[in-house]
Amino acid sequence: MAAPHGAWLSLAYTQADVPPVVQLASLTGPWGITFLVMGVPAALAAAGAPGAAGRFARLCALLVAGPSAASLMYRRRTADATADPVAA
Repeated sequence: MAAPHGAWLSLAYTQADVPPVVQLASLTGPWGITFLVMGVPAALAAAGAPGAAGRFARLCALLVAGPSAASLMYRRRTADATADPVAA
């Protein structure tokens, strides 16, 4: 391995200054971040390709939308858990 995490020159490291993405790394590591960075544009390209089969386009959208939605829900849950309590 070239790096301690086995992800040398990963696209995940380009997202280090984006807090929601960094929080996702606690669950998936650099591999999940790289999946989201590459998966969303790839799914959009597959869905918008001329002559794209409907079933294939829906599968691509589902494979990316599921993890994307899960990461957003996780972000919201961790933000709620770390929010300061409101004084009455």
